[in-house]
Amino acid sequence: MKPDLFSILTPDAYSDMMSNMTRLYYGPEETVVKQDTRTKQMYLVEEGCMMVSRMANGVENTIRFVGPGDGQMAMCDFTGTGINPFEYRTLTKCIIYVLDFDNLRLLMERHQSVVLFFNKLLVDVMTKLENHFVDFDNSNALSLYTRLARSRPDLIKIVPPKYLAQYLKMRLETFYRIRREYISSGKN
Repeated sequence: MKPDLFSILTPDAYSDMMSNMTRLYYGPEETVVKQDTRTKQMYLVEEGCMMVSRMANGVENTIRFVGPGDGQMAMCDFTGTGINPFEYRTLTKCIIYVLDFDNLRLLMERHQSVVLFFNKLLVDVMTKLENHFVDFDNSNALSLYTRLARSRPDLIKIVPPKYLAQYLKMRLETFYRIRREYISSGKN
């Protein structure tokens, strides 16, 4: 995982957190969490890529990609107030660390740096979600692709094109045309 994700933790807190997490292995296209179910866990991707999506009116909407060092959780899961509105599905082989929220709460009581870690993770998840929606209000297809390619070149390489196109809210043909334009422009 990204070292900076855990850099805020003290060595004791890091050790305590890792001993409370479960390391799971998934193949490509496996469901980690089904939409509209209750979970009480936070997910940290060590390797591979997981997609967060929501099916609505028969259309799957990709919300975000969770790559190495990224975390994902739904706040309703942490608070226990509702049902997770998203599905988490692997796109590649994945190694994912899972931490139960009850254990997270205990870790937060024992280590102030775990509170800071959790806050950092929440800010990261929320910032990425906000940026995703703001970008779509103010950008054309080429600028959306360019922004994604520059900010997450690792995902461009491992996420199948059909999911990248879905995430960028464009038809697959448009995605291929935009990708060719981007590559031929030398911006990469």
